Amino acid sequence: MPKITSQGQITIPSDVQKILNIDSHNSQDLYFKFEEARRIVWISSTQVSYPTAIVSISSKGQITIPKKIRELLRLTPGIDNILFHIVENNVYFEKELEVVPCQICQGEGKFKEHPCLVCRSSGSIKREAVMDELSRLLFVARKYQVSIQIKTESLNIPEAKFFSSNYPSDVLDVFQDYYQMRLIENFAPKSLQQPDKFMHPTDIVLEEILSLLKTNKAKEIVQRWFRGEGNVFSLSNT
Repeated sequence: MPKITSQGQITIPSDVQKILNIDSHNSQDLYFKFEEARRIVWISSTQVSYPTAIVSISSKGQITIPKKIRELLRLTPGIDNILFHIVENNVYFEKELEVVPCQICQGEGKFKEHPCLVCRSSGSIKREAVMDELSRLLFVARKYQVSIQIKTESLNIPEAKFFSSNYPSDVLDVFQDYYQMRLIENFAPKSLQQPDKFMHPTDIVLEEILSLLKTNKAKEIVQRWFRGEGNVFSLSNT
């Protein structure tokens, strides 16, 4: 799998070049089209409508991934790898993500005898930004007869609401809390001096944050984030 250089360059694998009909003896443009729902970039050697970016390929099969694409995929030059996929003579690439067991179903693919929505019954999930993960979920939610609403109000923490007649409420609440906890973790104010520590909210604000959650277990965990060791003013720091 190609690694992005510090200059944002990658070498396209030979099998992918063949599918794209790359002529190494002539300069050639490639057209990139970003698909937000799946966090992937389609590549074509023929012109496409409304491309996200257009790049030139060198005689050595190298391209520079444009800054816009790097930002959309959250790619870090010199660190991240790219995965190429060939599907029926079409090519797309994506950022390589760490795959970990699903913490909701413990890798079983089912939670309380119902298909696990978090891992989509696979037993594993890709470790990525929560908004990217929600974007993938929104793409397939209808398949599981689940409706999802995401809104941001006074707390500046996105609120995720799940609706379904296909899942019992106690199961759906666990799925919703998984994502809501990640949203709180990502968007709640952090200390500038200690970025891994949460700022200390007032009791009223903390109650508002906890009201975003459904289950007592999730509320207890988040309560500890803001009133325990995860807080910038925790006893362990005094």
